[in-house]
Amino acid sequence: MKILNSQAIYVMWLRDMKRYVRSKSRIISGIVQPFFFLTFLGLGLGSSVIIDGSNGLQYIDILTPGIIEWSIIFPSVFIGVSVLFDKRFGFLQEVLVAL
Repeated sequence: MKILNSQAIYVMWLRDMKRYVRSKSRIISGIVQPFFFLTFLGLGLGSSVIIDGSNGLQYIDILTPGIIEWSIIFPSVFIGVSVLFDKRFGFLQEVLVAL
């Protein structure tokens, strides 16, 4: 039973990776968007934001981990939604039956 589950997970992962690689706009936006926010929010607003008790930290130092986390978590939500759509429309069941 474990082999069946790992094969199903691999098939779903491979399908989503192929979908991701074929969508050039998702790749470009996934790379450009974090740099856009770091540049304009981090450097642009950094001079106007005052952080109390920062011990020498700048605004971009506080913003960077959040932007990195956001750029990892946000696409994972779309992948989770695609699994739900696959389940609803029967593709997930077809994959499990085929394996």
